[in-house]
Order: sequence, then structure tokens, then C-alpha cells
Amino acid sequence: TRVMYRKIKSYARREGRSSETQKKLFVTYWPKFGIDLPIENKTFFARKAPLMLDIGFGMGDSLIHLAKLYPEANCLGIDVFRTGCCALLNKLISHSLDNVKIINHDAVEI
Repeated sequence: TRVMYRKIKSYARREGRSSETQKKLFVTYWPKFGIDLPIENKTFFARKAPLMLDIGFGMGDSLIHLAKLYPEANCLGIDVFRTGCCALLNKLISHSLDNVKIINHDAVEI
């Protein structure tokens, strides 16, 4: 007999449409902070530094806190929800942080 495995899904998508503000944030700031798929051998950060990873960062408060507390580290946030990514983008701009990158995808697949 053949065993069929289901793909692991680490989230349940419950978001609506993006607002105009969210769309503008993505268009304007994603090129600076976002990492697009597929991920290849690229340099995401402008410097070599310890890497801190935040999976499922929600609205980004913990990631902002880490980035401010450890400015010598590179911080990578992975979250599947665009609303949270937009909230984080907005906070990165208001706090003038440049040691954070974001992946908007399921962490299991990353």
C-alpha cells in the first residue's frame, strides 16, 4: 500500500483584503526590507553579524524590540500574514531600523 502524506500547514489564513495604506507600504518599503522567494544564495544584510530569527512575529513588536536591543545583530522575521508584515514595515520606518529583513511566507517552507 502507498502512504499519502499531507503537507504540513503551520497556520490558518484569516485575513481580508489589503488596504490602500498596506499596498503603499509594500510597494514603497518591501524592496528595502523584504526578501522575495525563491530564496537563492543572496546576501540579505549589508554586514556580517549574528542572526536573530523571529518566526510568527505577529504585528512586529517583539522583532522591533530585538532590533533595538541588539543593534549589532541582523534580525530576520518570518510571518505568513501580510497585515503583520505591513505593521512591521511601518514600525521599521518610524524607528529608523536597518538591521531587520522580512519574509512573508510560511516558515515551514522556508
